Amino acid sequence: MAASPTAEPDYAGAAALREAIREFNDRSERLIREHGLTLEQYQLLLLLRVLPREEVTIGNLHQQLHRGQSAVTQLARRMQNKGLIGRELSESDARVRYLTLTKKGRRRLSEAVTALEGERSRLLGLLRGISPNHRAS
Repeated sequence: MAASPTAEPDYAGAAALREAIREFNDRSERLIREHGLTLEQYQLLLLLRVLPREEVTIGNLHQQLHRGQSAVTQLARRMQNKGLIGRELSESDARVRYLTLTKKGRRRLSEAVTALEGERSRLLGLLRGISPNHRAS
């Protein structure tokens, strides 16, 4: 249902949404750090876990991560040095290397995702409570 042109914007709903997202980000980042990861590392590991193999190249991932290609190259190098990811040569194109999760990387990601389950559930609950027509009483 579209708002009428004279309707007041939902300031309370907008504020509640911003607060829920901020709290989620703060708590999530703390939990991710407890598992020895930065937010960017966690995001990269998630992408390596969910994207098809042919999409996990630096050239594709920099777009997904909204970072420059050189920044993602450095991130991947640091993670490879920590033993969290590896690189596989493409069988069809020697210029292409696919990033892969190592056993250590899969374990670390699994632990972090499990630790964040409560935070994701909490955020989803808060979002369900903030309807588009939410108004402060």
